[in-house]
Amino acid sequence: MKSQTWAIVMAGGSGTRLWPASRKRNPKQFLKLFGKKTLIENTIDRVSKVIPKKRIFIITDARQVARVRRTFPKIPAHQIIGEPCAQNTAATIGLGALLIQKKDPNAIMAIFPADHVILNVAEFQKCVLKATSWAKQKGRHVLFGVKP
Repeated sequence: MKSQTWAIVMAGGSGTRLWPASRKRNPKQFLKLFGKKTLIENTIDRVSKVIPKKRIFIITDARQVARVRRTFPKIPAHQIIGEPCAQNTAATIGLGALLIQKKDPNAIMAIFPADHVILNVAEFQKCVLKATSWAKQKGRHVLFGVKP
């Protein structure tokens, strides 16, 4: 079976980092900091150009599930997962990996935080496609990062 790329969009924010704009009911991924769209909308726009929406999981705070489902009706509702309590990045990635493995045991998994700002979207998408192609070779992993 051909391996397909699946995405995990991590959108768990607790609403404390950008206080007072960010709150529990409106964490930073729902802020319009750069343009007319929220950070999570920009993330889904970027990702869905290279990974179909039917292969995107969004993992968010349980209190945000309904809002995320309203915002992204083309992402299957069962792929928008609410965490009952924040367990940070590793637990979110682990949960996403289990969900993806159930759907596609041969999948390539790509992880995207919902609060990143990426200005050169076309270059980012080109890099994601190149990375997933490279990752399809047995035993290879790719990590993107920036200098702090």
